[in-house]
Amino acid sequence: MATAPYDHYPDLSSNRLTATAAHRLGTLSRIGPDLLVGMSVAQIGHKFRLMIDPYLLSFARMRGMLVKNDDSTDIEHAVPSANVHIEFSECNLLGYFPPGSKWSWYFPFACRREHIVTVQTDEYGYFYAMVPRWEIEWVLRARQQYPQFPLHVEPPAPCEPIDDTVLQRLSVEHEAFRHLDLQSCIGPFQRNMEADRAEWTQLNEVPDISFRITQVVDAASGVEEEIYNAGQFQIRWEQGWRGTPKIVAQSNAKPGQPCLSADYRTRIKESGPFKVLPHGARL
Repeated sequence: MATAPYDHYPDLSSNRLTATAAHRLGTLSRIGPDLLVGMSVAQIGHKFRLMIDPYLLSFARMRGMLVKNDDSTDIEHAVPSANVHIEFSECNLLGYFPPGSKWSWYFPFACRREHIVTVQTDEYGYFYAMVPRWEIEWVLRARQQYPQFPLHVEPPAPCEPIDDTVLQRLSVEHEAFRHLDLQSCIGPFQRNMEADRAEWTQLNEVPDISFRITQVVDAASGVEEEIYNAGQFQIRWEQGWRGTPKIVAQSNAKPGQPCLSADYRTRIKESGPFKVLPHGARL
């Protein structure tokens, strides 16, 4: 079968909205957020069915597969029992737009994260998740306000180091930048050369939906370790979640069965083609 059964996906219709989620849905639907706080999606759909676009109350289905590559044999193994955490985030960004350069970099600070859903990979490394459409729509509308964020361009290289004297100067001018790490940035991104930007520009409360994956690697300790982090602005929500991406976990992941087993190959045929995504790759 080409599509996984619906019962593989978690039902989020009974989840109750937090104040911040209600603010986003209320703003998009022009309904007072205070009327939505604490209500479930199902309750909102019933009470405001003539006032809210049903599309906003629907869910985007996401299916992916987590593997680890054995460097000694070059054989992939499924990564089972890993927790996939899907999160909404908002970050203030210090944008660096070097004069005359077609690239830009962003340094996040004062970020906050909000849990959306956590799902677990099965014995084949598959995971199935749902994301509220209003959360995706909020991110897409925000990105329209920032034309310097390209939606169809792959970053060419890691961040370039920035002189610490820049941070010292910014720390004097802006108190919020005192704890900014200029060695930790997002980019580079191809900038919109038609947009007039100062060399250093602050962007406030830029939203995104991303995910990270953890796993109990050492059963004795029982502590979850991060084995994958998609990072910010890596998922191209404007293109939708396509197919079943194959995500390659970090080296510390605990692998399961090899992907060459007969049972595994049968599952592959049922699920269709994959797109390989190494750790930190853009989706």
